[in-house]
Amino acid sequence: WKMLLVTGPHQGAGKSMTAINLAVAMSMDVNSTVILVDADLRQPSIHKYFDYIPEKGFSNYLTEDAPVEEMLFHPNGIERLVILPGKGRIEHSAEMLGSPRANYLAEELKRRYVNRFIVVDGPPVLDSDDVVITDRYVDAVLLVAEAGVTKKEELEETLRLLGNIPVLGTVLNKAPKSKARTRS
Repeated sequence: WKMLLVTGPHQGAGKSMTAINLAVAMSMDVNSTVILVDADLRQPSIHKYFDYIPEKGFSNYLTEDAPVEEMLFHPNGIERLVILPGKGRIEHSAEMLGSPRANYLAEELKRRYVNRFIVVDGPPVLDSDDVVITDRYVDAVLLVAEAGVTKKEELEETLRLLGNIPVLGTVLNKAPKSKARTRS
């Protein structure tokens, strides 16, 4: 597997932060590089976590035929991580993610670098039909659930909508800290 989609049932579960943490951790392996793609076209946010303001982003690639090389950036201090940020909101995001151009980029990213892993911060599954479109080019999914907020029925519906995409596992995010018990 080369391309992993990080998503959740709803907005606010922490999927973007999980995708960032995973991409940064994987980029620490000296034998590989990672590209983090902000594919949440309705609410792109990856660039904000790195205090970066992109001139162009993934939406420009999809709508204006802008070269992807003009959009990529390397966060300071993380040598083997490259980010394709989002830029602005796209209302017809499902059509854009299902376009031949999006498919071409996914295949190109997989093919171009043998040791590069692609982490995709995808849109929430239940908020739109965007994620269902990506099943053509992602290899697996990491599902993010928010403790105390995400309901069992939402997870079941999310898994149903993801269809045959292999789910690697679920991250329970924002869980309250447990108090350590000490023995006297």
